[in-house]
Amino acid sequence: MLIRTIVGVVICIVLLAALINEYVFAIVFSLAFLLAMNEIDRMLRSKGLRVFMLPAYIFSATFAPIYLLSKDFQLNATAILIALALLLFTTTIMGQVIYGRNHNESAIYCLLPLAYPLISACTLIFIYFGLRERAVGITGTALAILAPMAADVFAYFGGVLFGKHKLCPNISPKKTVEGAIFGVIGGIAMGVVLLFLQNLWGSDIEWHAMIVLGLLCGIAGQFGDLFASMIKRWADIKDFSSLLPGHGGIMDRMDSTWACAPIILCYLLVMAY
Repeated sequence: MLIRTIVGVVICIVLLAALINEYVFAIVFSLAFLLAMNEIDRMLRSKGLRVFMLPAYIFSATFAPIYLLSKDFQLNATAILIALALLLFTTTIMGQVIYGRNHNESAIYCLLPLAYPLISACTLIFIYFGLRERAVGITGTALAILAPMAADVFAYFGGVLFGKHKLCPNISPKKTVEGAIFGVIGGIAMGVVLLFLQNLWGSDIEWHAMIVLGLLCGIAGQFGDLFASMIKRWADIKDFSSLLPGHGGIMDRMDSTWACAPIILCYLLVMAY
């Protein structure tokens, strides 16, 4: 538990440093996305699948810097990112035909990394770089990352102290209904914390929006965690990797964020931020 806590503190420090500077953000998250893609790649290989991953690796490592540089040069960054994503799809299926021509059973799996985690990763980049006010983007990004982490902590202690009823025993035997309720409370709590902290960087998202987003993250994040658990059970692995002691890999740490980021982006776009 001590190692998990220390690593968690280090992760939070790195995340806060990345949120402050957009160039640091692009570098840190490009590295994180690249490592996450490697975890997906190794998982698929462990199942004996032959999946063409090169375009996904390239996209993971470059789409955040390309989006940032496009904005710096006053280009249509969103259009460029969409074009790159479409090119990623086409080159992946072309490469799969060549690379996996003798492994038909692997074909459908070449689409997995494009949807999970790359679509959600793109939404995280849109939140940080693509909104009209950068300060709101910082708040939204912090919420997408920190609210699920808070929900995870609350769910753990809520489950340990009060857990009696199993939530999804076939997916994650240790999770309880009581822990899940505490997880939702944790998401709301982080929304309240960020409601006050956002003033430090000039963000002004209303209190009711922060509570609603915290609530949604507390719910969606747990579904993201359970979905990742389903994938790991299919792959017969405990964690995606052991990169982060006590936490598993990048995918293990970010699985809830992948579910929260699209919700936050949709909300902020609909509310014209």
